[in-house]
Amino acid sequence: MKKMIAGILIFLISFAATAREGSGFYMSAGGSFPSADDGTTSIDPINIYVRVGYDFNDYVGIGIEGNNSLIDDDVFSSISYGINLYTAYLKGSIPIEERIRLNAIIGRSNVELTETFSFILTGYEEDYDYTRGIGIEYSFGSKNSLTVDYIDYYDKNGVDISAFNIGYTGYF
Repeated sequence: MKKMIAGILIFLISFAATAREGSGFYMSAGGSFPSADDGTTSIDPINIYVRVGYDFNDYVGIGIEGNNSLIDDDVFSSISYGINLYTAYLKGSIPIEERIRLNAIIGRSNVELTETFSFILTGYEEDYDYTRGIGIEYSFGSKNSLTVDYIDYYDKNGVDISAFNIGYTGYF
């Protein structure tokens, strides 16, 4: 494990040494539409997400994301379900043209499923899994862009949790 962490740090430092002028910190915020499916039941709340990260250059960045339920899914008349996701990720980017970039992420997510009965938390489950996703970013200024992505946050034990996200990204 220590060798793997050391290798990742050396990899990231090597890219940081070739940093571009536009590299630096970014923050994203937007709407998220996650879906949890276990083959029999599907949960579809409406979430908001916030990402904070650092791009080392045009091709590599890192970040963290918090993605929490804003409107729970009412599966039954008084029982609702929410999905909260917390992710640390490595981002790879490929510039397609001056304003368009393809992004891919890999990382690790903490997934929380909540069950509420008449506004009282009655159930809670938590687990971790590897995360992967792909997206596109359209710049409409030197420090502003629109981001659309699809991320698979969790896929084990017969449960799949993925989300379609759309938001604004600002670079500092």
